[in-house]
Amino acid sequence: YAEYSGVLTPAGSNYRFGNGGGTLLLRGALTDDGETPRGLEVISDFNSPLTVFLNSSSNSFTGNVVAQNSAVIFGHAPGTLPSTVQFDLGYGGYIGYQDTTILSRFNPETSSGIIGFDSQDRQTNLAVTAPIDLSAFTAEFPQFYLGTSTWVNLGGVITLPQGTSTYRFAGYKGGFLNVTSTLSGTNDVMIGDRFVSATDNVDNAIQQRRSGVSLDAVNTYSGGTSLEAGELIITNAASLGTGTLTVNGDSYSEYEGFDSDSMPVLMPNNSDIVLPNDISLNSWLNTRVDYGSGDNNLELSGTISGYSGLLKSGQGTLTLAQWRGQIHRRRLSRPRRTRIRQLQLSTGIFQLGQSHHPRNLLRRY
Repeated sequence: YAEYSGVLTPAGSNYRFGNGGGTLLLRGALTDDGETPRGLEVISDFNSPLTVFLNSSSNSFTGNVVAQNSAVIFGHAPGTLPSTVQFDLGYGGYIGYQDTTILSRFNPETSSGIIGFDSQDRQTNLAVTAPIDLSAFTAEFPQFYLGTSTWVNLGGVITLPQGTSTYRFAGYKGGFLNVTSTLSGTNDVMIGDRFVSATDNVDNAIQQRRSGVSLDAVNTYSGGTSLEAGELIITNAASLGTGTLTVNGDSYSEYEGFDSDSMPVLMPNNSDIVLPNDISLNSWLNTRVDYGSGDNNLELSGTISGYSGLLKSGQGTLTLAQWRGQIHRRRLSRPRRTRIRQLQLSTGIFQLGQSHHPRNLLRRY
């Protein structure tokens, strides 16, 4: 983390920043070069995304803002966001402000990155209740996300872009997004981006906060949910609509162990939720049953299948009403694959439905 309050004079036509993986707070004003516009470019490598906060109320530059594998966040004082600046999001980019007024600033051809909504800090919740109308975006295959790097409630009606039926949500660098909007229709939901590390990893070794999304409404969408990265928090039995929960994170298990920190997480924040959705495990899933101060028991009543494993953590009880399908892993000591059913217990209790016999938990094929 670093702060800079002095005058910045770029070497070229634009202000340019990137890499380092940390946070840079700019208190000095960014301006044009006389009559010549200056823009702002923040471009980083995949594994070292820089976050730039613009905190001066005297910013007056008029060039475009470009963010790729990096974040640009405008402060909340009037003047931090110049009135004519437009936004260009690249892959893994994040541009954030405090409300929906920034939507018109983004290039209508935006197809990737994260449109951010940000509160003053992570201890202050910002409620965004205005409609979020994305219909003006015209990219052929729009795959951008709505997200936050702080703590935000999205409660307005969400209208999807043309050409997509997928709601995409993500926390960024430890951000937490509560989606209280009702999600309906034949649409599907995607949580996090497994190819963008900032939607999964904690943003520093001290805070140890994972990026997360909470689906809080009684949802009726039927297209299913894809958990790609970070934490997915459910508040009721209908949080995930009626379709299958598919886990597509890039973590995996090996014969000598696995990295639970990199796994996508499913977590209840109310006690005794019975989640009816089927679950398909294309990668490991950490089911954490200890949200907040309680133990919040969880029952997965749908069919669980796929080609990976399930880790249970937390002090609460996880009940698996059904366990189907064959799970496989690649052993480090053998080139061939073995098909097994994998359940890993970290803490607390696994409880299986009455139809299961213990001998069926591990069977080779």
